[in-house]
Amino acid sequence: MRDARSNPFQPGWGKPGVWAGRDLLVGEFTDVVLPRVADGVKEVPRLVQDERGMGKTALLEALADEARERDCLVVSVTAARGEDFTRVFAAALAGAAAAGSLVERLEGRVSAALARLAGVTVAGTGVTVSGGGEEPVASVTLTDALVDVGRLARDTARQLVVLVDEVQNVGATHLAAVFTALQRALEHTETDQHPSGGTIRYGLPIAVWLAGLPGALANFRKAHVTFGERCELVALGPLDDREVREALVTFSRFNDAGVVFDADAIEVFVDVVAGYPYTFQLLGKAAWDAGHGQVITAEEVHTAAERIEPSMRQRYAARLEGLTDDQVAYLVAAASLSDEERTPTRVCRAWKADPDATASMCGGMHQRLVDDHQVIRRGPDGRIRFALPGMASYLADLAR
Repeated sequence: MRDARSNPFQPGWGKPGVWAGRDLLVGEFTDVVLPRVADGVKEVPRLVQDERGMGKTALLEALADEARERDCLVVSVTAARGEDFTRVFAAALAGAAAAGSLVERLEGRVSAALARLAGVTVAGTGVTVSGGGEEPVASVTLTDALVDVGRLARDTARQLVVLVDEVQNVGATHLAAVFTALQRALEHTETDQHPSGGTIRYGLPIAVWLAGLPGALANFRKAHVTFGERCELVALGPLDDREVREALVTFSRFNDAGVVFDADAIEVFVDVVAGYPYTFQLLGKAAWDAGHGQVITAEEVHTAAERIEPSMRQRYAARLEGLTDDQVAYLVAAASLSDEERTPTRVCRAWKADPDATASMCGGMHQRLVDDHQVIRRGPDGRIRFALPGMASYLADLAR
């Protein structure tokens, strides 16, 4: 039955029932990263940096699901600004060990260390969190705990998967404590003797994926923590139209009501979404709620697009908060050009209304919007790209 209660779309929070794209990243995690760390290869951690609404949290939740299906030990935490992240992380590590039925083997090895870090007691019944100790947190203590849990994961033919969302919220002190420990654990080398007499060296089966807003890497640098620089940076970017179509063509497998999208509705949907995952969820929810039939029609998608327009405009307006009038005017000038025309030189000429202006005359403005505000990016071809899909259309409307 197609009603609000059965709506599979979920804008703005967690992993939705309908998910488009990101299959390559999930496949990289399941088919490359997990097998490599299981073989003792020291895999580079990943840092997913992108705007809100691009699907970072959904990606990490998908990775967590895949890891649990493979019986991995999963440490999954979401950082909140101002919290004692070291304590939160230590408790999550202890919880992963307990969920993996490794409690009895952990009690004599790391329970004391985890108690000092987070005020947790690891026992056969699980993990109890109490008040943390007063002594300063030492990253070496957390390193020992990570190494011990990593060894136990290896001994039980598992991998230890660490997933941290909203990493930009982690304070400098906790960045140093937790991520220095993670770096040491990732770099740790075990040595065994081969039956032939040779020496075998291998890393622990630990995989680390982080996600955060643009600027997360800069926070590592400000805290003088080199972990961020050792990460492979991942930008999700807009969804491909093909990915959106595929999700809608196969929509019946995402819902128990057997609802499908009309072919014309799919084309309207793709056009409105413009690659923005958040719009995909918001529009999908509104389109589902726009009728009760087994087929979502183009008319219902048009109705949904009208209903979500105020919310989308608020989202884009919020992204421009804190910018000066000149900065917004520069962005409006950029939006007035096509994707192909949007070079720094042409944008500068449009902004200054000067056909002879050069890119260097707007260099400071351009860099502040790229580096400080991160509203635009410079693509590999040198052209300017908006960080949020659909922002160009919103700005073009402002100019009308």
